[in-house]
Amino acid sequence: MAPLAWGSRISCGGFTMVGFQQRGGLGAMECRSVPMQALLDRLGSGVKLQSWSCYLPAGLLPQDVWHGQASEVGSNTSRGEAYRGHLCDFGLGAFPLEGRVWSLSRDSYGCRQVQEVLEAAESDEARERLASELRGRVVLACSCPHANHVLQKIIILLRASALQFIIDELLFSDAFLKIALHKYGCRVVQRLVEHCHAQQMHPLTDGLILNFSMLARDPFGNYVAQKLLWHGTIRQRQHMVESLVEDVHLVASESCGCTVISAALTCVAAADGKVLAQRLLRAPGLMVSMAAMRYGHAAILQVLRLLDGAELAIAIHQLQSRSRTLRISRYGRIVCEHLEVRDIQLSSEAIVGGA
Repeated sequence: MAPLAWGSRISCGGFTMVGFQQRGGLGAMECRSVPMQALLDRLGSGVKLQSWSCYLPAGLLPQDVWHGQASEVGSNTSRGEAYRGHLCDFGLGAFPLEGRVWSLSRDSYGCRQVQEVLEAAESDEARERLASELRGRVVLACSCPHANHVLQKIIILLRASALQFIIDELLFSDAFLKIALHKYGCRVVQRLVEHCHAQQMHPLTDGLILNFSMLARDPFGNYVAQKLLWHGTIRQRQHMVESLVEDVHLVASESCGCTVISAALTCVAAADGKVLAQRLLRAPGLMVSMAAMRYGHAAILQVLRLLDGAELAIAIHQLQSRSRTLRISRYGRIVCEHLEVRDIQLSSEAIVGGA
């Protein structure tokens, strides 16, 4: 294969290789080429697919090699399925990853390999042996765009008792709250809340609940706040509602905060939800402003469900008195239509009762 000139390109199946120049030992500029031929030679070096070939564009794979492989596993099998079906053949189903889990986890392709092996492992002990290589690196993995996926997979697959090292490292780090607010770290914290025992997570959840208002208002932390509401204990939910009641203006002013309020009104005990609904009702102008928001209008519909008697009448009056303003907004119209349907139903019930 002829060397590629500087800046020249060669395409194969949508995969473009670019030529470049490299300085020689004597300072002269000599032309080198991207080793396309070497890549093709490696792809065609065996009867079976190479382990890493599933990540390459289809056009780079010699057709005779691919078709020969596909015929063994079925004509409808994807390259990814063929790859997974031959993990052991490639040496990835045993334990050659041992000692390399951390380095692979930080790579966009390697992290997928690690996840595949974790899923294909024959026992919990095998998974735990691989997961143990992240000990001392949990905080770094939480902020890595690739390793966070491996950590999430570990949390999903391993027994709760085997995840204690992750909780301990987060608990004793000074950056735990920052991790819960991080765009990658918040995913790890969510998986922990979902899959670990409440007692096991108690030290961490207590720290998060103390900063619940901050979590609720954060673009990433609000997802953690919602998970805490859905998976927390009754007592923890009460504390979270108290935090929302105290900072209701701050939380309701943010779109993500409205999603947390809506989740709280949905999943907490009716008595706690009513306390929050009453606080929203007493806040001047808050019901109307939330009714016009994408996520806020769902919370207002929940408020109308929880209130009754004179409080419900006040809430309806607040909204109907600003119906002209609400109808400008797509979400405000939904609330107005809900009130109209409610009026029709009440009128019908009154007529039936009078008859």
